[in-house]
Amino acid sequence: MDDSRIYRNMSKKALEIQDNHEPEVGDYYIDMGDLWILRPNNPKTLCTVTPAYVKKHKKNDIWLPRQDQLQEMAEYRSIGKNLELLSEFWNTKYCYDNFTTMEQLWLAFVMSEKYSKKWIDDEWKEM
Repeated sequence: MDDSRIYRNMSKKALEIQDNHEPEVGDYYIDMGDLWILRPNNPKTLCTVTPAYVKKHKKNDIWLPRQDQLQEMAEYRSIGKNLELLSEFWNTKYCYDNFTTMEQLWLAFVMSEKYSKKWIDDEWKEM
């Protein structure tokens, strides 16, 4: 799971995704700089929160979408078509120079495909 400063910033500023997400078990959140995972009553995780906590503090938390969640957002076509489009998307100078993890790439792909936005100068900008 990418919890780098870059991915935190990309996720935080993807308001279309942040605003529409309902907390669910397995989600990752950043709260006051700490990484939290939504796993109620699991003593094996260092930081756990409950869905009620996340809903109460949602305006302060940043949801970090996992790769599988980003792939689900893009699946309005067949998986083969999504992979074909992702491959074309990746083979651009824009992607090659900007993204270092699959989460960053998939988030950029979702924002491009669904919201016509590109990550430029630490902001999502209309294409």
